[in-house]
Amino acid sequence: MRRGLALSAAALAVLCCGCGAVAVPRAVWIDIGDRDQLRPGATELAHELRADGADVAFHVWPGAHTGTYWDAHFAQYLSFYADACE
Repeated sequence: MRRGLALSAAALAVLCCGCGAVAVPRAVWIDIGDRDQLRPGATELAHELRADGADVAFHVWPGAHTGTYWDAHFAQYLSFYADACE
């Protein structure tokens, strides 16, 4: 990835759902709260992955980087990746 964005080999393997030698994840879900301090980096990551050919679902929803936010969206994460890894 460009501009210092990088995924570990383990993270890439998870994102690729065990798809072997594929260098770009086939489906990635990125969401971020509108008050999350990590929003600029998450936005850039989504753009970079798309530029590399990944199918990126990117969402900005109300909230911050808190457990409450993640708990509210956890079922969506599981559903997305369950569908993507079929």
